[in-house]
Amino acid sequence: MQRYLINTPTVAVIEQSPRRVITVPSGSVIEVPLSLNGIQGLIEVTFNGETVLMFAEDIRDRGKPVSTASM
Repeated sequence: MQRYLINTPTVAVIEQSPRRVITVPSGSVIEVPLSLNGIQGLIEVTFNGETVLMFAEDIRDRGKPVSTASM
């Protein structure tokens, strides 16, 4: 599990019925269950305890990895 600090507001999709688009605000920490190396497209991440879909490219471009020690 990796954690990323989002530096720029970024769109995410909540997979409920109906699906909803939300904005993950800057300063938010998301949990990514897999390495983003070579991954493209939508992936499941955890934001505020909820599973949402975000683009791997957005996470790489708009976030930075953080260690659990700095949380």
